[in-house]
Amino acid sequence: LAIFCAASPLAERRETHAASSSVDKVVMAGDPAPGGGTFSDFYGWMLGSDGRVAFLAALSSGEKGIFVASVGQNGGFEASAVAVTGEPAPGGGTFSDFYPPSINSAGMVAFTAPSTGIFVASPTPSGFQVSRVVIIGDPSPSGEAFRSFGVPSINGLGEVAFMTFGSLTSVHSSCATVGCRSTTPIRWPFWAVTHQVGAGHRTT
Repeated sequence: LAIFCAASPLAERRETHAASSSVDKVVMAGDPAPGGGTFSDFYGWMLGSDGRVAFLAALSSGEKGIFVASVGQNGGFEASAVAVTGEPAPGGGTFSDFYPPSINSAGMVAFTAPSTGIFVASPTPSGFQVSRVVIIGDPSPSGEAFRSFGVPSINGLGEVAFMTFGSLTSVHSSCATVGCRSTTPIRWPFWAVTHQVGAGHRTT
């Protein structure tokens, strides 16, 4: 099992773009995983517009994790860990499972931990900073508490869309200064929510 990328950023480093060399390995079962162990299986992946690949993988240790592969100094793809099961989740609890991630052009990764909530990871010089967007039990703009979430999607502005009980909610991730706020419903069942990365979440 492996993930490959056609016409990847590595092609730009080659003098020729021969068809025989236009497909590059991103990651393969048996490759070493960040933090120890090896990759053993892959469940979902997304290619960002800048060539980074976000993916959900199982590890030989029995854990699962969200990872991002980007072109490294060695001339190939190198994987970095975003979140791994067993690690503490922002807002409390620990990560126990994940849905496949989404990645935008800035390298921000949105992912769902189904027993916990939705999170956004922002790249930093030392790895990723994970922030909570919304977690199970948070009040929704409709007045009910959020109880489950689907697979999220994140665009170039850091806006995250996700499904919950058949309603589409838009979430915006940006600064690291103030908390989140939600506006009144635009048109049922659509909601607009503003999330500031690095702070708590609240709805109004």
